[in-house]
Amino acid sequence: MGTVYGPSAVLGPIIGGVITNSSLTWRWCFYINLPLSIPPVVAVVFFIHTPPTQESGESWLSKLKKLDYLGIILLIPGISCFVIALEFGSSSHGWNAVSTIGLFVASGVLTISFAASQAWMGDKVLLPPRIVTNRTIWSCSVFTVLLESAFLVLVYYLPSWFQVIQEASPSEAGIRYLALCVPFAIAILGSGWLVSKFGYVLPFMLIGMLLVSLAGGLLSTLKPDSGAILWVTFQMIAGIGIGTSTEQPAIAVQALVEEPDAPLGIAAVLFCQNLGPTVALSIANSILMTGLTRDIPRVFPGLDAKTIFASGATELRNLVPVEDVPVLVEIYNQSLTRVFVLAAAFAAGSAVGVLGFGWTRITHDEPEQ
Repeated sequence: MGTVYGPSAVLGPIIGGVITNSSLTWRWCFYINLPLSIPPVVAVVFFIHTPPTQESGESWLSKLKKLDYLGIILLIPGISCFVIALEFGSSSHGWNAVSTIGLFVASGVLTISFAASQAWMGDKVLLPPRIVTNRTIWSCSVFTVLLESAFLVLVYYLPSWFQVIQEASPSEAGIRYLALCVPFAIAILGSGWLVSKFGYVLPFMLIGMLLVSLAGGLLSTLKPDSGAILWVTFQMIAGIGIGTSTEQPAIAVQALVEEPDAPLGIAAVLFCQNLGPTVALSIANSILMTGLTRDIPRVFPGLDAKTIFASGATELRNLVPVEDVPVLVEIYNQSLTRVFVLAAAFAAGSAVGVLGFGWTRITHDEPEQ
């Protein structure tokens, strides 16, 4: 997996920058995903053969009847309400708006209801109690949700820092971002080989947590005039940390959890891998926009929140006279670097997953009960 994931992480930003700078516009960064997704789908359908199970002979209708529809109905709206509430709070609606508060309340009620349904309905649910209470699964899930949150916050906002603060073009930002991607690709391959050789994932999870926390803290010190030596070094630290640890939770669950529960355990980890960044990016955007809408009008009374939102990040410089641009950039830099502090906090929080995992050697003959 690392041999595929690593190079794609390196090539993606470059290709995206080239497309954005071309006549195709940024929308084609999304359009090209449609044809590119066809070969993997074909490969999965025709070339991956899973071992038979007790449910292999069941019809699709029978399998559909076993889905936890109540859990799905409660979980997806609960997450959606929370994300929308964060967006509303940081935008013109404000944190005290009835709509924002109502969405937060609805999210809380739906989330609590989801947890109650999972505990009440037994094993035929999205997250059976035995999965949630399995130490390997919950510790790896906690680690994944927090570390991946830190990762995606950096991935999303580092190119923005290059473009807004240092006036880099999209393609230039993609090239600068290679300082994170290349070490990430190398580390993900190297850590996989070392885990297979020595059998321990905990050291790599610990190293990743420490390095990403350090990188987030260092990136938060960047200034508009920071040189390449700083942002290259800080990104390299982040890339090594993420690449060293990102695959370890799935490896641990697959190797340490007994066979009937392993697929559910891996699904839980992958769910956290996608859920964490979804919520984290909303929180990060809320921090950024709250800072901008609070600080910019203090210095530039003529700029209100709606004007700031309508301008977009790359057009923000055009809102003030040329002589005031450095002040505006400094304000934006302060708000943006707070987001990197958030990434550091997420990474530091993943220590809970590291401590919960324990010093366990990966074997294939002693699954966890």
